[in-house]
Amino acid sequence: MIDWTAWIERWGEAGILAAGGLVLGLGFGFFGQRSKFCLRAAVIEFWHRRFGDKLAVWLLAFSTAVVAVQSAVLLGWLDVSSARQLATRGSLSGAVIGGLLFGPRWPPQTAPLVAGQTAPGRTVEL
Repeated sequence: MIDWTAWIERWGEAGILAAGGLVLGLGFGFFGQRSKFCLRAAVIEFWHRRFGDKLAVWLLAFSTAVVAVQSAVLLGWLDVSSARQLATRGSLSGAVIGGLLFGPRWPPQTAPLVAGQTAPGRTVEL
């Protein structure tokens, strides 16, 4: 385990968090651009039953995230018992309202999950 005490004393918690956010943001941006990651394109490929590169990249990213998080929980590095999303009960009304606002559209190319169809709209999905 990394001892962050010296780093926090020198740079402060805000500085460490800002630097960590910068590194993560640059990493996500770099790998997102290199892999041409686009959830909307993966959904369209899946909808048309074409299992191509975009769906493969999304499946790789999703499965890597699941394995990484579950490994961190199993090893005790991540405590999710107090996570708001897991600690509280969800509401059916929220799911219904969200489904009506962002739900299936016709034609299927404007499928759910995407409010904007431009490149900046895809950054929300990363």
